Amino acid sequence: MPLQLPTDLKALVQKRLASGAYASAEEVIRRALEAQDSEDSWTEEERQALDRKIDRTLEEVTTGKTYGPEEARRKLAAMRNASFEYEPVNHWTRFNSPKTQSSTSTPSGFSRWNAKVRKRRIESSRP
Repeated sequence: MPLQLPTDLKALVQKRLASGAYASAEEVIRRALEAQDSEDSWTEEERQALDRKIDRTLEEVTTGKTYGPEEARRKLAAMRNASFEYEPVNHWTRFNSPKTQSSTSTPSGFSRWNAKVRKRRIESSRP
């Protein structure tokens, strides 16, 4: 199906081609139609949910309940460390060591790791 594009649309297609992101005019038009189809497929409920989220965020910004990029990076790093940090346990050594044969029970490696994660999450959620 051959298409005749107005001059302004031809200029937009040429601009996209010049950016190097697309190999052909067909690719540019395909991507534009896919984006429009995706946008049209949103339900009214999804649009309202997004509007509510944007409104909440704007309210937080106007009331000063936001923080800058450095604090955001710090919080993300703390969350990442809390999620991925653990003490590796050599199970064979742990079960065969004299320490585990005593009558006093000590928490396993996983229990210690789990307690650390809970503690860090609680500390990082505090203002």
